[in-house]
Amino acid sequence: MFTKSTADGIQGIVLDAVGTLIDPSPPVAEVYAAAARRQGVHLEVAVVK
Repeated sequence: MFTKSTADGIQGIVLDAVGTLIDPSPPVAEVYAAAARRQGVHLEVAVVK
């Protein structure tokens, strides 16, 4: 349990669960490559990975 003294100054916690607990569909690399294409940048998914 956290008390005021142990939690003082903590504003947030970030958890990175992608690839372990969360498996995004479509894969993140595909989404990034598609976003790049919309901006006129052509990237292969393998390069983004």
